[in-house]
Amino acid sequence: MVGNMDASHESSDSGADAPAHSIQIPEGMVPVLRARAREHVRKEWIDTAWMQCDPETKAFYECSKREGLMVVFKCRGEKNVLNDCLKQFSTEENHIALKIAWARAHPEEVMGWEPRQPRL
Repeated sequence: MVGNMDASHESSDSGADAPAHSIQIPEGMVPVLRARAREHVRKEWIDTAWMQCDPETKAFYECSKREGLMVVFKCRGEKNVLNDCLKQFSTEENHIALKIAWARAHPEEVMGWEPRQPRL
């Protein structure tokens, strides 16, 4: 990276918790990340939700294998349990927490800050 050519950044290569990598998070604000960072954070957010819901995913998968074309009718319970699990782990608060963690680890990816707004 270009930033690492600067002498003040040479000692910060040891990890994300080094002083050069820590930034102040303004109260009530969310980082605005570059496009590639936004994509990475969004993918991590979704992947984490799916990993947390692995047992529910497997239960729905097994039901769908067993029921075939009748999956729409016979696996509603498993589908509803899976959807409830995904909703629990893919909240906006989890997404914001991942954005903030990414901003702390990669301050060069922060383009600015926007107010935290609740979703309706």
